[in-house]
Amino acid sequence: VIEAMKEYGAVYFGAIGGCGPQIYRTAASGGWNAEDGVPYGLNLNTEKFTSETRFPNMNKLNVCILFGGMSPEHEVSLRSAESVLNNIDKEKYNIYPVGITKDGDWVLFKGEDYSMLPAGTWLEAEGNRRCAISPVRGQGLLCFEGDCVVRETIDVVFPVMHGENCEDGAMQGLLKLAGIPYVGPHVSASAVAMDKTLTKLV
Repeated sequence: VIEAMKEYGAVYFGAIGGCGPQIYRTAASGGWNAEDGVPYGLNLNTEKFTSETRFPNMNKLNVCILFGGMSPEHEVSLRSAESVLNNIDKEKYNIYPVGITKDGDWVLFKGEDYSMLPAGTWLEAEGNRRCAISPVRGQGLLCFEGDCVVRETIDVVFPVMHGENCEDGAMQGLLKLAGIPYVGPHVSASAVAMDKTLTKLV
């Protein structure tokens, strides 16, 4: 079981905040049975332990949709993100919608009604968790649950963001440090395109 956890990218933060074994997690699953030491929903006596039975979403890419931001165009981003989230293919991708408030807080949006974004009520969605993309390579998205930290593997980031601190190379620099592929131009191109004086010179 432990070898299977390692093979499929399970994470254990048992030493953080006294969380204990209940924070056995994988990017594609809901949890780990702390009492029996086996995955939820799996009978080791009758089921073959394969990626198909335990990890049905392993073939999907984990896509983080970034929206909001500390930008004068914050509200524009919320409308853009609503459209993207309503139209992205959930059969192909595992979606992690992450909003950044005007004050710079990062929040994993757990709601299912994406109209909450342009309505400005998305922070009130039940189950929202504070989070952050770690600049440390391989850490991905860190979500905070009380004193515990849960790591979600992210395959690609789609920044649906506009304006300062969003499309000027700042966010792109963070993602480059983190080693996470992302949609859009790289750091230098983003910075140059944001500064129209530099754009004309180039």
